[in-house]
Amino acid sequence: MATKDIIKSFWNDLIASNKSKLKEYFSEEALINIHNINKEITLEEYINRNCDHKEEWDGEIVRHVEMNGLSVVVTKINTSEDNLSYNVVSFMKIKDDKIISIDEYWAENGRMPMWD
Repeated sequence: MATKDIIKSFWNDLIASNKSKLKEYFSEEALINIHNINKEITLEEYINRNCDHKEEWDGEIVRHVEMNGLSVVVTKINTSEDNLSYNVVSFMKIKDDKIISIDEYWAENGRMPMWD
């Protein structure tokens, strides 16, 4: 399967909180780093964090660029809670049709801070 198809399918299942399907996308030794919390988490933690939330999500892939075996994916996630939305930037490596690593950054969309 093409990398772009794996990533599109993965994000569709993640946004849909399809917990039973998500584990199939990963290799057993996958490494997942969430840099906003400065933590490497397990696959189980990643799936639980993304599926066990009270609000409903929807979203879409905004951009996907592949370079030298690395996929950079920008996704916009909207939540039903207080109309919050996030931009998620994921640096993903895929080998043998399985995700072997994700380095992920989440940013809440809001007003730009004053820089002076």
